Amino acid sequence: MRRALTATAAFAAVRAGVAQVDRYRAIWTERSVAFPAKPRFVPKMADVTDRVEQHFRLFNQAVRSRDWTAFLATFTPDAVMSFEGIPVGPYAGLDQITRAYAERPPSDTMTCESDARDGDRDVVRFSWDAGGGGTLRVSWRDGAVADLTVTFDA
Repeated sequence: MRRALTATAAFAAVRAGVAQVDRYRAIWTERSVAFPAKPRFVPKMADVTDRVEQHFRLFNQAVRSRDWTAFLATFTPDAVMSFEGIPVGPYAGLDQITRAYAERPPSDTMTCESDARDGDRDVVRFSWDAGGGGTLRVSWRDGAVADLTVTFDA
């Protein structure tokens, strides 16, 4: 017969768990062992199933917040970003890409319409939420964007 856990018993269990963690931290400190790292946001997109979705999510967040830090952190230091159909770029290296977003930030969010994958390359059809669309050709290295070519529909 199973018994329901009372609130008092639940709190006692939580306290015991916290005490156990505190005990381990004391041991680690005593032995000069580093504490386990706290989870932190690492914007590398190594998971193939999520990399394009993550790219779009970070881009759209950056458009809304005007803070491109997390989005730009997903590019390799030697990344190249180029455009077809508009007279800007290409931008070689993270410094030039960062400067491009600072000087001419996009003002519209976008939606992924389709994604064709071939190893470390994606060909992604997108639409701007205000209308229009295009194609992203993305090459990945170690989970980060190494080359991005954006083609706008005529």
